[in-house]
Amino acid sequence: MALFIHFPPRINLNNKKNYRTTTLTQGEVIEHVEDTEGLVIIDARSPADRTAGYIEGSVALPNTDTTPENFAAAVTTKDTPVIIYCNGPKCGRSVETAKNAVKWGYTKVYWFRGGWADWTAAGLPVSTD
Repeated sequence: MALFIHFPPRINLNNKKNYRTTTLTQGEVIEHVEDTEGLVIIDARSPADRTAGYIEGSVALPNTDTTPENFAAAVTTKDTPVIIYCNGPKCGRSVETAKNAVKWGYTKVYWFRGGWADWTAAGLPVSTD
């Protein structure tokens, strides 16, 4: 008798493409903003970080406050394209939110790994309150 054990696919957000998540550069983020209908951008940073500025049109949803319910309020369908960012490569907030989005069944999850650091270093437009 053979014993088969099924292990679900792992979510590896460090690969360019992986299980239902794609890592984007800041150039690819711009392409998605210009070309992707219904795109939602989630800013997973803390409220204090957001006061310094944010990507125009992004929704403030700090990872520490993210629940399936408030994520669904911002990203209304499971196949709505969503880009999630935080402060940059050393910040884990967007990774956590992206992992949760996939776990909750969202199918078009994009992770902007370079985040705010790459966006501002490139001199791209920002909004402030």
